[in-house]
Amino acid sequence: MSNGSKKRLLNFRVTDAEFDILTEYCERTGRTQTDVVRELLRELAQRPTLPHRTVASPRPPAKARSKAASIVTPGTARLRQARRSA
Repeated sequence: MSNGSKKRLLNFRVTDAEFDILTEYCERTGRTQTDVVRELLRELAQRPTLPHRTVASPRPPAKARSKAASIVTPGTARLRQARRSA
């Protein structure tokens, strides 16, 4: 980023665990959160492709959702049994 470029405010949510990671890293290194996030963003620009998403993945296709919905957990098995008995 050049010194004369316009700066924008970035506001986003993170999980408690993600916030703890950033906070602890900043405390250990003596760097600000802004400095660390800016460095990570600049590193992204150097990568040939963006990394695989591990957090907040996009919604799976409808076919995958219906398959996932058919997975039976102990709770859903009890609910199905209760419905059959009623």
